[in-house]
Amino acid sequence: MTKAAEGSAMEGREIWFERWLWSYMPCHWKGWALIAVFALGINMLFWVLSWAVAALGHADWNWVEFVPVVAGFLWLWTITERHTAKRG
Repeated sequence: MTKAAEGSAMEGREIWFERWLWSYMPCHWKGWALIAVFALGINMLFWVLSWAVAALGHADWNWVEFVPVVAGFLWLWTITERHTAKRG
């Protein structure tokens, strides 16, 4: 176990992700599960919003999907930051 992982383990956090280049890579099944839930949630969001926009007859409202997607990415980024081994 690296020093960063030991330090994080002592703080009581599980390590689900590792830093890889400029992003994060899942290294635990909980990290993969989080990514899967996020991907399925985004797909369901697109499906429901496109259905709702079509049902309301507003074909030019595709921008409505932008706000929840950005919020979802910020939520995912926060969780990955919390469950990544700190370097240093």
